[in-house]
Amino acid sequence: MSREEFRQTHVSLSGRRYDKVVVGAAVLHPSSHAEGSPKLLLLKRAPHETSYPNLFELPGGKVDEEDISPRIVAEFEPFEYTLEKVTKQADGTEVTEEKSSYQLNFLVEVSGSEVIMNPEEHSESAWVTEQEVGPYPMSDGMRKVVANAFRRAEEVLKMYM
Repeated sequence: MSREEFRQTHVSLSGRRYDKVVVGAAVLHPSSHAEGSPKLLLLKRAPHETSYPNLFELPGGKVDEEDISPRIVAEFEPFEYTLEKVTKQADGTEVTEEKSSYQLNFLVEVSGSEVIMNPEEHSESAWVTEQEVGPYPMSDGMRKVVANAFRRAEEVLKMYM
């Protein structure tokens, strides 16, 4: 199904069509299999971001050419969220629009643990266990997504053992 077909056949909790469909990737650290305990990658949004500046999140969006190629291991619960976007009109007035997004989430494996970030998007990275994630600042919605990612990662690792 294409992104446009998805948008036409699914509606948000508000009853509107989604403005955006994105992908979230819970990236398993390569040592997770050997240790039998998942470690996931968190990225801190850049301070100049208009939405959720300085909060941690799972990597997401589209895969860029210079990115490593992940291997999808499993899918887990999607995430729906709404953002307010302020735009300036030609006459200088500001208009606030609500944009709804639907995030498909996948657990992925990568071959290395080096993290290369775009400084325009993220300022820090951290590989964390479920016990270490608590102090990392993130939105309530993202905290639920991360908890779901750890639960799914535990299930997947048990299948390998």
